[in-house]
Amino acid sequence: MILDAFTRVSTAQAITVTAVSTSSMDLSSAGINARDIGRGRPIVLRVQVTTAFSGAGAMQIGPVLCTQSDLAGGTIHIGALLGAGATGLLLATDLPLNAAFELTVPSIPEHLLSGANGLRFLGVAYILLSGTFSTGAVTADFHQGIGGNKPRTLAKGYAGP
Repeated sequence: MILDAFTRVSTAQAITVTAVSTSSMDLSSAGINARDIGRGRPIVLRVQVTTAFSGAGAMQIGPVLCTQSDLAGGTIHIGALLGAGATGLLLATDLPLNAAFELTVPSIPEHLLSGANGLRFLGVAYILLSGTFSTGAVTADFHQGIGGNKPRTLAKGYAGP
């Protein structure tokens, strides 16, 4: 898994009300900010809690595609467009400090990214469904590849390649 500043869309972003990520990725094939993190292949949204959530809220977290880089306007599609299971429903008890989870985002159809009204900006939507959160913050990244920090078991005496 490779993470960098260009694939990070939220950095310790406080989430106490419905919001979108503070940044987005430009998935177009042109421009200096264009990113190709795996066209035609699934990608992974990784979210890590940087401040524990408190309160009795329930939140849905998932990928969002938009026509505008600030994710504040234009046509926004979440979840259903990207396939069932591409969003997560979380309660405050699921979000202690340093908790991390990953959602696999199915391949984004090419026709959605192209054209004058292409949904070329990828970010995250944090949708408060019920209750409230008095505190809570997350860092969110998109990546392609194997997630998790599963240690490799090497043979005793392994000296490397």
